[in-house]
Amino acid sequence: MSTIDSFPLLSAEHVIIYPIVTVTVMCIVYGFYIALFSHCIQLLRHGGGSRRSVYVWSTVTLFATSTGMVAVEITKVLHESLVEFTSAKAREFGPLYNFASHDTLKNAIYAFGSILPIIANVAADFILIHRCYVVWGSKKRILVPMIVASFVVNLISSTGAIVQIIGFRDSRIESNTALTGIGAELEAVGFITSAVFNLMLTLSTAGRIWWITRCVGPSRTYYVVTTMNKIILESGTLYPLAMIVHLSFTNAFPGDQLPIDTYPLIVLAAGITPTLIVIRKRLGISTPDGDTVTQPPRSSQFMTSIQPAERSLHLSRLSATVGRHTSVVEANHTKTLLRAPQAVHAV
Repeated sequence: MSTIDSFPLLSAEHVIIYPIVTVTVMCIVYGFYIALFSHCIQLLRHGGGSRRSVYVWSTVTLFATSTGMVAVEITKVLHESLVEFTSAKAREFGPLYNFASHDTLKNAIYAFGSILPIIANVAADFILIHRCYVVWGSKKRILVPMIVASFVVNLISSTGAIVQIIGFRDSRIESNTALTGIGAELEAVGFITSAVFNLMLTLSTAGRIWWITRCVGPSRTYYVVTTMNKIILESGTLYPLAMIVHLSFTNAFPGDQLPIDTYPLIVLAAGITPTLIVIRKRLGISTPDGDTVTQPPRSSQFMTSIQPAERSLHLSRLSATVGRHTSVVEANHTKTLLRAPQAVHAV
């Protein structure tokens, strides 16, 4: 007969170390996200324009979802630790068995924890798709495939989450256990496709900007756009990396031997990625001559169309205003007035 001492969920590592490490890492990342979010909202509020308001609402949605995920994870850890401590102290399996099989609070926590990542992913996809869409010249033939791909990815994740929630209600029923397994596999597929899709969005945006720099050639603008490209690549890979780390941990360790729950970090990464890109762009880009290229606080003009044709570059409605002097890049020529531009408006 099994004893309390031999039960893996009641080991010191699982009862004490696991929740402490999980909550500590999550709170550190969340604290970093709070600082980013506050600064991002401050920058976007002074941006002006309808597009900026869209980014504000999307950023707020991501932060609210991440905050909800942190609250859900803390509640889950506290509830689970309390049940495990009670079982270990009383040296009986009853409370732990009820918790593992049909605990109402645990099921509610699990349902919220499964839905919040999907909401965060939709909001993050919206920001990344919008940015890629504008950089590619606001063409519908670019927008439609991205929307369809995002819908399919989130549909897979949603289906997996719903199936798992249904099967998770009562593990004493054998059919529910099978549903939980199917849902977990669908959710894993959703995670993988989501990471690939986000990486493709990042590469598509960065690749388009690289093509612009190739057409423009070496110049001050070339340096600025290249730096923007690096920002997108560096910040845009955070979410796929977080997904890879999560999948690696969950597949490398048995469920009762995980050193940390990396699931909340996925939602936090989904929020941090677009927020960090916005902040790094809006804070300004240093140029080799020591100047800083920044966006003016209340500018409503930014790049809305990039249309390359053969070997010429067409940048329509790309303007940088500096007092009374403006630099405008047009069809096959560049006209610079008196001073170099000090503001580059990007998506």
